[in-house]
Amino acid sequence: MQFEGFLPQVNEIYRYDFSNAREIGGLRWRSNAFAYRTPERQSTEAPEATAMHNWLRAGGYTSSLSR
Repeated sequence: MQFEGFLPQVNEIYRYDFSNAREIGGLRWRSNAFAYRTPERQSTEAPEATAMHNWLRAGGYTSSLSR
């Protein structure tokens, strides 16, 4: 799960489409899902995914894709 926000000194806003958002607890929520290939199968397409994958592996987590 990922939450996003701006630093207090930044005067920007997000411009996401909430027309199909669901209301939960009085707040509107939207979601999307995506996946990166495991590092063995990717090059530089997603360095943050490689870092996360390596961090999870270091913690002993694996998946059928990374064995």
